[in-house]
Amino acid sequence: VPAVRDEACHAIQAIGEASIPPLLNGLQDPNWRIRLRAVEALTLLKPQAAVAPLMNLVAHDSDSAVRQDAVRALGHIGDAHAIPLLLDSLTTPSLQLKAIEALGNLRAVEALPALMALVKSLPADAYEDRMEGCTDPKYKEELPPLEAAVKALANIGDPRAVPVLMQALHSTLLRQEAAEALTHFGAAAKTPLLQLLKT
Repeated sequence: VPAVRDEACHAIQAIGEASIPPLLNGLQDPNWRIRLRAVEALTLLKPQAAVAPLMNLVAHDSDSAVRQDAVRALGHIGDAHAIPLLLDSLTTPSLQLKAIEALGNLRAVEALPALMALVKSLPADAYEDRMEGCTDPKYKEELPPLEAAVKALANIGDPRAVPVLMQALHSTLLRQEAAEALTHFGAAAKTPLLQLLKT
């Protein structure tokens, strides 16, 4: 029951560090639901002690929901030791979206080449006249990672991403996200934006 889980999470946060050891033990429980709830609770507490066990779940857990939540947790805890694993997770379809978001949260400059390549992979005229409610499964699969990559580039804030985001402005699907992302770059985005206005 969601309401019960919410109250349990509030209680765990109130207990604080004393709840961490049993939660770490919960990551090894045979029941995937218990592992998942332990991951969710550790995401709120953000203990450094959870980083290695969470990385182990990402690499080896048998349940995709547990792996996805473990990726998300690593992004919230914010330990750079997780970056190589998160970069590897970009190539796993079931983990890609959460890995992109986590790398953005970590402001991982190491992810810049992969994220820029992902944004550039969408042709400017792709789905040009397609509504969001379209039933095309390819649209539904491809767009969320692209949107997440644009937002991650904004979080990372490396000016090398500006040309890629400028290119994304030409896509009807990514234009809004790209424009919002460019506001994070200040002066680095000012000149190319002004040049675009003159074209």
